[in-house]
Amino acid sequence: MNSSPISYDPTMLGAHDWAFPVPIAYGPGRIAEVGRRCVGLGIANPLIVTDRGSRNLEFITRLQLILGEAGLKSALFFEISPNPIDT
Repeated sequence: MNSSPISYDPTMLGAHDWAFPVPIAYGPGRIAEVGRRCVGLGIANPLIVTDRGSRNLEFITRLQLILGEAGLKSALFFEISPNPIDT
């Protein structure tokens, strides 16, 4: 008799491999490429995610400007906790 109230498929608990390669562009001046890269990927409404303490930093404002100049309508979401948190 199974005392667990949760049922599961034991075949899903086997060994699995998963890879999620992501290209990363970094270095001085690379932020200027973000709009063009979004357009090239078909991203029309990019979402900028940050914490409350970073939302007013100059590079966030610049990023929004660059995206707007590329004809993109970005949104800024900052209602997350910083990492790591103190409490």
